[in-house]
Amino acid sequence: MLGSYLYAQTPQAFKYQAVIRNNSGHVIQNQHISLRIGILEGTASGNSVYSEEHAIVSNDFGLVNLVIGNGNVISGDFESIPWGENNFFLQVEMDTLGGNAFQMVGTSQLLSVPYAIYADQASLAQQAQLADQAVTATYVDSTLWKKSLDDIYYNQGNVRVGTGSIGSTGKLQVMSDASAGVDDVIFCVQNANGDTVFAVFQEGVRIWVSDNGTGNKAAGNRGGFAVGGFSPAKVITNEYLRVTP
Repeated sequence: MLGSYLYAQTPQAFKYQAVIRNNSGHVIQNQHISLRIGILEGTASGNSVYSEEHAIVSNDFGLVNLVIGNGNVISGDFESIPWGENNFFLQVEMDTLGGNAFQMVGTSQLLSVPYAIYADQASLAQQAQLADQAVTATYVDSTLWKKSLDDIYYNQGNVRVGTGSIGSTGKLQVMSDASAGVDDVIFCVQNANGDTVFAVFQEGVRIWVSDNGTGNKAAGNRGGFAVGGFSPAKVITNEYLRVTP
């Protein structure tokens, strides 16, 4: 399992995202997966204070998304985890066939995300408790990254993801992992239904359009696939698209 991410959210839970791979490193696509999540206290081999299981299906890119705290509880109480009193570690076990034959994937320390939950708990604490266990939250603003309500934006310079260098001349550069397989996606765009409409792979680009089988074109003025110029005029004879072997 590679490429896991954590995202804070309320109420008492946080999101987990990962790409599922087999022992050969190949992405496991569109398959039922069982995950067992454990929260360990103190060390990577510490006591489990909470565990839960999830039955999910990987997508076309082997990606799975789940919310830790909302799974099928095996033991413990997620809302009772004392985030502010110790270090905590996330243990992940997996059965790629969707059963109960779990195999250890790994254990890693939870560094910051669940502590947003602790900060939320602290906001409900009595004054005496707050004075005894102060919580400091820091928001970093700068001349580059700006926050406006629920949005964050970058107004200067270029953005690079996974490039390992500062040599990009474009506004946005995304580079794949050096160990990525030929079918691993680098970048994708999904519609409101979660369907992938555009994806960049190691050796090409693919575009998906509506195929509902009704014989009608895709709904909306922008349905289907089209290539056109900036000008709406129809008399322009400039070349728009060239396809070569």
